[in-house]
Amino acid sequence: GEITETVGLATASVASVTGGMGSMEIATDKFKSGAVPVAVRVMNPLDKPIKAEEKVITSRPQDDIPDEPVSHTGWLAKEGSKGMQAGRFNNWKKRFFVLSKGELRYYEDESKASMKGSLTLDAGSQCGEVSDAEVKKLPVNHGQHFIQLNAGDRDLKMAAERESDKTQWIKMLNIAVKQIQKKEGKLADPGQIAHVHLPDGSKLEVDVKPETTAKHIFLAVIEHVGVRKGLQYFALIEEKREKSDMPAQRVLSESENIYERIQLPNVQLAFKKVVFVDRSGIAMVTRDNPTIMNFEYAQAVNDMMTYYHADGVNFTVDDCISCAALLVRTRMGSNPVANSPGALLNDLHEYLPYFMMSSEQVKDEASNWEASILAKVFGDYAEMTPEQCKIQYIQTCLKNPLYGSSFYYVTADAGQKHFFLGVNSAGLHLIDYKERTTIHTFQYDHIVKWGRSPQSFNVIQGDQQWTFETLHGEEINKFMGIYVRMLVDLKQRENAANKS
Repeated sequence: GEITETVGLATASVASVTGGMGSMEIATDKFKSGAVPVAVRVMNPLDKPIKAEEKVITSRPQDDIPDEPVSHTGWLAKEGSKGMQAGRFNNWKKRFFVLSKGELRYYEDESKASMKGSLTLDAGSQCGEVSDAEVKKLPVNHGQHFIQLNAGDRDLKMAAERESDKTQWIKMLNIAVKQIQKKEGKLADPGQIAHVHLPDGSKLEVDVKPETTAKHIFLAVIEHVGVRKGLQYFALIEEKREKSDMPAQRVLSESENIYERIQLPNVQLAFKKVVFVDRSGIAMVTRDNPTIMNFEYAQAVNDMMTYYHADGVNFTVDDCISCAALLVRTRMGSNPVANSPGALLNDLHEYLPYFMMSSEQVKDEASNWEASILAKVFGDYAEMTPEQCKIQYIQTCLKNPLYGSSFYYVTADAGQKHFFLGVNSAGLHLIDYKERTTIHTFQYDHIVKWGRSPQSFNVIQGDQQWTFETLHGEEINKFMGIYVRMLVDLKQRENAANKS
């Protein structure tokens, strides 16, 4: 495809840097208004990350409707056809009802010797409860639990003596109607249930209809999470695990159809913070908003465990130990730990990042790591509150060059080499697919030019050009644009300050 190129920060003026911030703000501003037709239910936190083979959607297909016609019988009171003329408390009679093969018949008694009438259901029939306002106008001497059935040009009110009877009749009548709709090819798609994963390991269950877009889900989630400001820093994410447990991420645009996306293999939805700097481009910890601070903390823990690697310079193994100790201290209230050897040994994978727990050193170093963690838990951090531990955890993670990155799956050499490309305020980070070590960092002020097409992304740094095959070129370009614009603005302000 055609490659669209953008001037890099190394040679850019403000006017020449395009994309990114502008398109991001436009998209998220649209999220701030509109109805939220999505139901959200909180699920229990996950005990472990979802594996690639696990399903993250629950189907509610037409196959749930039995092919064999439903049948049901029982006593109900029926409003007579002249009920309104005869008076509020008159013309209601007990009848024995029989639902069979899409027809509702009613008899004088259980012998069914004398049929008093019938009603044929069709694809447009509807059955439900009578409204509270209407119930106040109805008699209660034959039953207090009312049913309204509309079929063709007939409206029928019935009353059951027990709530359970009313519920069962409404259920069976609606199944009978759906069976007719299914047979005639008129059954509406019931939709599916999707799970939106949050950084703390919990997930939200949301109803997804064929017309549901990312905007609908985003609005429903922010209402639940309680984010009121800085919406442009959050996004609904599609995570896809290709061949690794490390997911590639993609920010969903507001108009994308979620119903289609969740049916793809190895795909799950997540709600994340995607920009971790203020508008000046400076990485920050949100202290004045507990909701966002807790969100940043949970996401920092998640990213630390999954993505981070100690480079020995900016971020060390000792930083990982410190973060583990802060995490233990934060959880002490609900998960107390004894200050003794072996107390954490079997649970180190819950506190230390993947690169440490998957290394060949783990057998030899696990006991030493545990001792170092416990020494900090009951030493340096013994008097810290959970809130202080969370802030310190984020501040420690800020030292990691990958902090706040969005990660994209890319390949090179015609798909022979596999990488993840992390994008954050510090630059682009090329990460080894298997070892998760950082191979190369493209700092923005060293990038001359970058370009993208529907199938690729390339970047020129100095006299070297790097080309990657990826379907996420537009997303990478968007976030680069955000950070480059911030850095250009910051440089302009610094120049203006120096001149004054």
